[in-house]
Amino acid sequence: MPRARWVTIGRVRPDWHATEPANLTHLGWVDTAPDWIAAADLVVASTGNTTVQQVMAAGVPYLAVPEWRYFDEQVRKAECLAAAGLAHHLPSLPASAQGWRDAIAATRATHDPRAQRACTAADAADQAALWLDNLARRLCPRPETMPLAGE
Repeated sequence: MPRARWVTIGRVRPDWHATEPANLTHLGWVDTAPDWIAAADLVVASTGNTTVQQVMAAGVPYLAVPEWRYFDEQVRKAECLAAAGLAHHLPSLPASAQGWRDAIAATRATHDPRAQRACTAADAADQAALWLDNLARRLCPRPETMPLAGE
C-alpha cells in the first residue's frame, strides 16, 4: 500500500532485512495513543488489554495480531475478538504484499464500529472501583472490627 501513510506508536522491534518504506513512520511511545488510534483508518495491533479497549472505543477496523505470551492469552483474546466480529485475527504478520492486501481487505469487510463501541463504557473506571469495593465488603464485611496495623 505505497499510497497509505503508516504510523507506529509504542515499541517496535525491527526485523527488517531491507530498507523500510518511505511511507512508514515510527513515533515510539506517545501520550496520545487514543487520539492516534481514533484518527486511524485501520489499526494493526496486538491484543493487550489497553490496546483492545482503545481500539474498541475508537470503533476503527482492527487487524489483531497477538504477541507471544507464555499462556497464549493474547491469542485467545484475538480468537474471541474475531469470533465476536470485533476484529480480524491473524496469527502473525503477513510475509508478502498480497498477504497484507488480503488481511486489510478482510479486516475492512468484517468491520462493525457499533459492535466495537458497545464493548466499552465511559464510566468503566467507576464501575471497576464499585465492583472492587463490593468485593472487599463481601470478603471483609466489617472492616471496622479489623485491628489496625501495629495494634
